[in-house]
Amino acid sequence: MKLYDHKYMSFILRDDRIDFVWKPQTEDMDDHGFQYSILRYASYVMEYNCKKVLIDLTEFKFTPSEASGKFHSDYVTPIYNMVGVTKKVFVAPFMENKVIGKEPGTDYDNAFMKSNDDAVAACRIYGRYPIAEQLDDILFEPPERENFAEFLQNKGEKTDA
Repeated sequence: MKLYDHKYMSFILRDDRIDFVWKPQTEDMDDHGFQYSILRYASYVMEYNCKKVLIDLTEFKFTPSEASGKFHSDYVTPIYNMVGVTKKVFVAPFMENKVIGKEPGTDYDNAFMKSNDDAVAACRIYGRYPIAEQLDDILFEPPERENFAEFLQNKGEKTDA
């Protein structure tokens, strides 16, 4: 569901995240437009309590200044940390897949993925980073369901039943 649409970007709510999709019009953006955009996105992450963020840089044409980087560190990163974001994944077709992990001051892992499919897979991988080389090779077995009485019995505690 599209949450927000602007000249420079769109925010799309997915089942487990909000995608931030930059548009080619960012070529005309200035630092204030960039700062507004990233803070606006952080406000949606907070409103929807998202733990994973995906930022698509495919059409991004702006070069943020050092001041914009500081703005991100001072205002956006604390929001992500407060919300409990665990993964921030960029779609960056101009880079090789790379997991950076936590950057100073962040409580979440960062990664750059060459394609949207790789970025979505990185967001959905079970657990935390590092991202496995072959996501398809990860075996996931959901735990067997037990009722509360069985749980207590397995722990060696008495039940009233």
